[in-house]
Amino acid sequence: MLVKRIGFGLLAAWAVGATLMLLAPTTILSPPRFRMIVGDNADYVSVVGTWALENGEIANPISTTTIDCFKGPMECTEATFTIFDGLRILPEVQIRYLKIINWTDASIKVHDTSAHCASSVLEIDTSLKTVKSLSTRNESLPVCRELLTRPEARAYLADGYVIAKAERQKRQPRLLKALAALFE
Repeated sequence: MLVKRIGFGLLAAWAVGATLMLLAPTTILSPPRFRMIVGDNADYVSVVGTWALENGEIANPISTTTIDCFKGPMECTEATFTIFDGLRILPEVQIRYLKIINWTDASIKVHDTSAHCASSVLEIDTSLKTVKSLSTRNESLPVCRELLTRPEARAYLADGYVIAKAERQKRQPRLLKALAALFE
């Protein structure tokens, strides 16, 4: 009888722990909403959001990206903090320094060649308040064709709160089904 109680107690503790691990990253640490700030003299732009792919996939469901652009030196800094990558809790920060190709009153075009297997062009549209990215695979390196299955990827900066909420709703039925199977 004691062994059954201990076994049931361990099973219940595991179920509660698994539930918290799957739900906590999206309920407690939801990324901020999309926002764009343009400086008084239009010489500074700051954007915050979560990258989403145009095909409906999410790059990293629980992440936040901040892009700060400065007209004087014609450069941007992109910082991405990933809390949860869709499979595991993975606190990670990536910082990229980007060169501005063109800055007008309506948009900023940025070029990034920091990755070995891809180059990206970002367009920050200050009039529409959107950020889009086109990443193109480096075809000259065979390893890049193996790592990146698509020759190009289109993405946009979206509202992180909305993305986290959708990801949480997508995962909850799987979690409940797994928990129900434990008690059958």
